[in-house]
Amino acid sequence: MRTTRNVWAATVIALGMVAGGCAGDRTAPASGPSTTTAAPSTAQRIVAPRATSFPTTMGTVHLECHGSGTVPVVLIAGTDDPIRRWDGLVDDLGHGVLTCRFDADEAAATGSLTGSVTPGARADALASALVASGLPAPYVLVGHSLGGLTVRQFGADHGAVLGGALLLDPTTPTALASLHPQLTEMGWDADATQAEADGRVGWPEVPLVVLSHDPTEAPLGDPVIENLWTQGQEDYGALTGNAVATPVPGAGHYVDRDAPAQVTRAIDDLVRQAGPS
Repeated sequence: MRTTRNVWAATVIALGMVAGGCAGDRTAPASGPSTTTAAPSTAQRIVAPRATSFPTTMGTVHLECHGSGTVPVVLIAGTDDPIRRWDGLVDDLGHGVLTCRFDADEAAATGSLTGSVTPGARADALASALVASGLPAPYVLVGHSLGGLTVRQFGADHGAVLGGALLLDPTTPTALASLHPQLTEMGWDADATQAEADGRVGWPEVPLVVLSHDPTEAPLGDPVIENLWTQGQEDYGALTGNAVATPVPGAGHYVDRDAPAQVTRAIDDLVRQAGPS
């Protein structure tokens, strides 16, 4: 199977093809996200469940949680990145934040997969796993690359339990259009995934932060191609009126690895806003 880095390379080529038929520049991204650190809370802390696998609408999925906190933070990787790709971020957040790594690919690996794989199906499976785990809402979701589409659909279909979200260089519908062979290879329903990505969705008015790569650090190509990607990031930011979308100086596609301090501050702030008053 291809890794997220392979899909990222294919995305660069895909946007280059799309850009050939486009003209004009887009506006610059919005100002940066809040850097407020989560304040200590006297609210009851939630402890990570011991179980790591849960039956869901999609089959058995993996939800590995660590630490304790007032709001569960769910980490959703892109494509076939293993859940271990989040180890550095989990360490940076520390035991004072309840983090859960979500992996729906376990259903495919164990042969228990039911139905088509789409962002919507993954969002439903996550919602089922969270209920089965006993972790209470609200939840803060963090999605990287293709994981951003799952977060987007979760907000649309399960918005009542979403407390906030952080998207890290999420895949855009324009880029997704040329990734169908990779999606099919990974066991996804490419056409249904594209239809979900292209569809208009309603989102709750919760805090949303979109952090994208630095065009000078990991450029996709000429300025027109970068503008296509930037516009896609800003479109994610338009999901809610309480959002900010910005590139992170010096960061490549794996924003959390290149700018861990900014990512942890964003998560801390989202937890603070979603938690008890």
